Amino acid sequence: MNEFEEKRFEDAVKQAAAAPDLAFYEELDPQVPPASEFTATAAAAAAPQPSRTEKRRRRTLYSLASLAACVCIVFAVLTANNAGMSGGNSGSAADSAAMAPAPAPGDTGKAGWDTAGEGYKNLYGKIEAYLGDMYADMGAIPAAEAPAPGAAPSASADDIDMNENAVMGGGYQNSEDAVPTEPIPDDAAGSPGGPAKSPEFSDTNEQTEGVREADIVKTDGSYIYAVNSKNLFIVKAGGSEMSLASKIPQPTVDDGQVYFEMYVADGRLIAIRHGYNAVALGNNFNNKQTCIEYPVGGYFTDTSVDIYDISDKTAPVLLHSLSQSGDYRDSRMIDGILYLITNYYYSDFSHIDPDDPRTYVPLYAADGEQLTPAPDDIILPRGDTWPAYTMVSGIDAAGSGGFVSQKSVYGESGTVYSSPEAIYFARAEYSTEELPYGEFTKYTSKTETILTKAALHEGDVEVVASASVPGVVSDQFALDEYGGVLRLVTTDDRSSWYNFQNPLGPASASDWDRLPPGASDTSNALYTLDASLNILGRLENLAPGERVFSCRFMTETAYFVTFRQTDLLFSVDLSDPAAPVVLGVLKIPGFSEYLHPYSKGELFGLGRDADAETGRQKGIKLSMFDNSDPADVKETQTLLVEYEDVYSTAETNHKAILVDAGKGIVAFPIQQWTDAGQESRYLIYSYDAQTGFSKAAEIGIDTGSSNWAEIRGLFIGDTFYVVGPNQVGAYDMKDGFAEKQILLIDEDADSVDRYGYYPPGIIVPFAEPSETVLID
Repeated sequence: MNEFEEKRFEDAVKQAAAAPDLAFYEELDPQVPPASEFTATAAAAAAPQPSRTEKRRRRTLYSLASLAACVCIVFAVLTANNAGMSGGNSGSAADSAAMAPAPAPGDTGKAGWDTAGEGYKNLYGKIEAYLGDMYADMGAIPAAEAPAPGAAPSASADDIDMNENAVMGGGYQNSEDAVPTEPIPDDAAGSPGGPAKSPEFSDTNEQTEGVREADIVKTDGSYIYAVNSKNLFIVKAGGSEMSLASKIPQPTVDDGQVYFEMYVADGRLIAIRHGYNAVALGNNFNNKQTCIEYPVGGYFTDTSVDIYDISDKTAPVLLHSLSQSGDYRDSRMIDGILYLITNYYYSDFSHIDPDDPRTYVPLYAADGEQLTPAPDDIILPRGDTWPAYTMVSGIDAAGSGGFVSQKSVYGESGTVYSSPEAIYFARAEYSTEELPYGEFTKYTSKTETILTKAALHEGDVEVVASASVPGVVSDQFALDEYGGVLRLVTTDDRSSWYNFQNPLGPASASDWDRLPPGASDTSNALYTLDASLNILGRLENLAPGERVFSCRFMTETAYFVTFRQTDLLFSVDLSDPAAPVVLGVLKIPGFSEYLHPYSKGELFGLGRDADAETGRQKGIKLSMFDNSDPADVKETQTLLVEYEDVYSTAETNHKAILVDAGKGIVAFPIQQWTDAGQESRYLIYSYDAQTGFSKAAEIGIDTGSSNWAEIRGLFIGDTFYVVGPNQVGAYDMKDGFAEKQILLIDEDADSVDRYGYYPPGIIVPFAEPSETVLID
């Protein structure tokens, strides 16, 4: 059983013993025996449920196995070389936090949430309760002696029935902070259609106007900033007169981090770096540049921000260096404020000291000064979870260069979406329901999205609301805020399977033959929620059997694509958030994985063609839709990329595509596998409403020895630039994209690993764990 399957079992298994609603299941599944065949007593006997302790035991199996493997490896290395490594980040596979039941609509109290409290007592109480059960399961202490959490929040999510109102509305709410915003005029919100205008230069393709996103390439219209595996470099753009202004070397292996994304704003370059840092036991020091100290041994992940003054592009000056615990999850920049989001997983329980919060809370540092979050800045939901945190920091990147505020939410973040006023975290939860089925047990999976809202104000971050909705979101474009209302689209995946239970002995072949077939089904939904995350309106059971592939919200209209064999493009009227209405459904072959407002009355889609009969995916497809009448959307133009066996990073990363109606172009990279290996190209298509798409240029990219390269395109004036890991190419847009200049930057440079960095060659002195006393 893999980790995902284990999670589905461990998070699941509700009590069916008391009074299972078999009539409900009969309606869903005619094969369920009549309710009269079951009594509550029989059902209880047929479906013994695991205790909370058993659930925690299952939850820790993988982590303990990982820890044991690490110990064996360390011992082997010590035996061979008298040196070794300790620790590990097994918490990265840890369970997500359980969200508390939300209050009924109208309850604006902080139900289900608490803070770490004075002296971090509440937080340590949660960890103490978790570890008490875990070590009791291991036999380290008798289960009867495992104490109840001293100052933990009262009831657990496992102990509370969650009715529809509780699950669907509210959560932690602070009505004073959750102030609805005024509706945004149609001509100013997001990226609606409008007269096609082209700026003087392009930059990163971003979801929401006024909310900037980090990327590996940026421009300010005069210079190009890019990062590869060796350097962060600045190039003076000048068409055929490009020149390298300066390089900022990647941090060394000893620093344990690499630059991988950036922003450019107000004469500053804000570079984000991330990586694993080795901490020797007793060393208490790991990151030379940012001075985050961990008083325990092992490997920890930090995310850092270096702020450079680039008023002189030939000599960048480091002004500030900040860091916070955890894996880099995402970031946004709004009006010069950087909001940095990390997920911090804690896996080394052997050195937890209740009197030293640095041993069990995330940390951060600013210009060499170590900081520990205040207890009231750590937000705790109810429920049991592996110790993990989502850290959200507001950093005055364009001003003082320091932390404005910092909040840590106990639990993982999930998908991140940001409006100018708030950041939303959408975390997927998977659970399994168990129901007796004669000699069998029927399992039904359940998916839901746990939403957490953090209000933003000039760097101040305040967690103000939470809720849950059925299904999971596909990506950040499945969420959107407009006029103070959050709109989101989800896919609910319901699978069922059976297990034979024979108390008289092993199941025979005939027993298994009598098992009903399992089923897997999906449906899709759209929800609207108010500023406190109470549900206002909903559309459910859309496109059964399909799942959402792409979404785009355009002021008061939502467009989203579902797919199984053919593409269904839904258009939904959201002018009344309490009563969304499906305006139309367009059925075409294939599907769009990314939707982009093009010009007034036009919507662009990038995706795949597919066989209408079998649903088998084919090549990359460009589509233009006429959405001048949202109730009657038409696909007016299409083009299939002529290459087979190709993939584009733009299919899954919106930052890799450039769409500009003013220039009349759509551009993106492709990667193709050939007998000679992988080849990278950059494709530029022109678009005309009458003639459709046509290829304007195909640019070969030398990626050196790289097997995988991220490529970006941008324009400044009438010059188009293609930036690869080791070169920048300039092309004349008025002369058929004729080559002007190729500027080599770093020979054999690779794209930087933006998803985690494990520095080679670090040997951590090994020390036997001291005797662990976790609970008094």
